[in-house]
Amino acid sequence: MRTIDRPTFERLCQELSRNTTVLREGTLNAAQQTEQLMCVLFHTVCEHLGLDSAAQAAELQNGCGFALLQTLEEHMEPEFFYSDLLDRYLLSKIRP
Repeated sequence: MRTIDRPTFERLCQELSRNTTVLREGTLNAAQQTEQLMCVLFHTVCEHLGLDSAAQAAELQNGCGFALLQTLEEHMEPEFFYSDLLDRYLLSKIRP
């Protein structure tokens, strides 16, 4: 089983952060922007881990945000506090 560590997750968040303007185009509100970012990051994390993101999402039967957090919980090694990275690089970019 492949794992993800803090430096790798931080790099993925930074890369996505550079593209947030493109990702948010046409999004109407903060909740939609957040879901869109979480979906892109979820797919990116799954790709890094060698997981089929569609199968992973179907197994978890919930939104991308939940699927991302659950996938991180299952595959991070060593454990790290990921929410500060989400806040710093992505969620702080959301505009109402």
